[in-house]
Amino acid sequence: TGKVIGVFAAARDISERKRAEHALRESEERYRTAIESATDGITLVKGEQHVYVNTRFAEIFGYKDPSVIIGKALSLTVHPDHLEMVSEINRMRQKGEPVPSRYEFKGIKKDGTPRFIEVSAARTSYCGEPVSLAFLRDITEYKNLEEQLRQSQKMEAIGTLAGGIAHDFNN
Repeated sequence: TGKVIGVFAAARDISERKRAEHALRESEERYRTAIESATDGITLVKGEQHVYVNTRFAEIFGYKDPSVIIGKALSLTVHPDHLEMVSEINRMRQKGEPVPSRYEFKGIKKDGTPRFIEVSAARTSYCGEPVSLAFLRDITEYKNLEEQLRQSQKMEAIGTLAGGIAHDFNN
């Protein structure tokens, strides 16, 4: 007859699920903030390609937008002189073979300028596959200062030697 004679309802308490979803969102936001505001460049490398880079990583290599690097090969940021070494270490790490967790390599900026990079890397998984998680620090200025100090120490040693020789001649 079209008349409502009753109502049936089923209810399920989803409070716990909503709390868990909220906690997960907060946790993701904390990690996202930490990664994006890090002073080190951070990347995930799957195979030979960058699948994620943070803003600092892009800055180190002279790019304004991290999305320009995502999906590109290691050769975009690694100097040709060190590409074979970095690729081999990366390949071995992703296979689970023992490799150094810290090393240095020569990188290359977008404009072709070489940079000295210190890497701390570990194996992890991303979408169920092994990847390399790498933290990069630009140590170019440190290397330049180190070379200047070495040069000044050489000059000091030559000066001391010349002074000693002059003193001997004078005697």
